[in-house]
Amino acid sequence: MKISIDNTQNLTSFDFIEMLSTELWDDDNIYLIDDPKKEDIPDYFYITAYLLQFDTELQMSGLTTLLTNSSTYNFENTLNSFKKIGSIKLANCLQDILDTLNKFGMTPAKMRDRFLKGSEDFSEYSIITTGQFFKENDLLEELKIHEDELFNIYSQIWIDLESYLINIRGK
Repeated sequence: MKISIDNTQNLTSFDFIEMLSTELWDDDNIYLIDDPKKEDIPDYFYITAYLLQFDTELQMSGLTTLLTNSSTYNFENTLNSFKKIGSIKLANCLQDILDTLNKFGMTPAKMRDRFLKGSEDFSEYSIITTGQFFKENDLLEELKIHEDELFNIYSQIWIDLESYLINIRGK
């Protein structure tokens, strides 16, 4: 089902998050994370989608894998979304991750590119690890510290997102 203002306007913010979390990956809604923003779609749809994508990838795979899959293309959007909803600790943690990557001459997009180039010869369902593509142990160790920090402060995302949505949507 395509998510729209019409079919979400009567939902509480909590229910909006729940609905988008189950419907985001539907072909009708994936544009929220795959395509450039559309002017007729409220910004809070995109903010919620970026945070749900980040949450899904982080919870399922951890930080280093998140930084090598396609969600890395929305890393800056996620960082800005954390800022917009007032999750300053989370935004600062993501900024620290970017700073760490930069220190090693990397960006999220460069990590993704290295992964794609390094996995070309693997079959579709191969089991691979981030360590196969990143020999910079210092980088991986620093990212692990950031990942631990993220998990320690992470529950705040849902409180901040729901508060932001209540403020924007009025319920």
